[in-house]
Amino acid sequence: MNAIQKLLKKLERVPVRNFIEDAARDSADKIADLNREQLNKGFGADGEKITPKYRNNQYAKKKFASNPKPGLGTPDLKNKGDFQKGIDVGVSSVGIQFEANDVKSTRLLFKYGEVVGLSPASVVKLQRQILLPRIQTNLKSHFRK
Repeated sequence: MNAIQKLLKKLERVPVRNFIEDAARDSADKIADLNREQLNKGFGADGEKITPKYRNNQYAKKKFASNPKPGLGTPDLKNKGDFQKGIDVGVSSVGIQFEANDVKSTRLLFKYGEVVGLSPASVVKLQRQILLPRIQTNLKSHFRK
């Protein structure tokens, strides 16, 4: 058996699905942080700016002064931080599940819609900066055996 055939044999035994699930499970806190990061910039899970905008101009200006990233009037869903801290991530064989556990979650989700979860831009960041490096490390370890 030549070197290429040996490598192909090893590749057939690589538990890729397990590597991906393990990387995601080990990175659950970082995945939740990606959701918080996009909220702080005023983006929901759909990648669009969070709406509706603040109705009270005084409040909008106050929020903008404390966090200008979303833009004037765009919510970041952070007052004391409890809603964002209450975002949890679970990983299973069916994927990544987000959960909002703050007492205000139901009301905020009803008003602002799909804000818990990753936007397309955050998914790319997750893949490239978090999951891929972990999967590469696991692959290297697997091939050293």
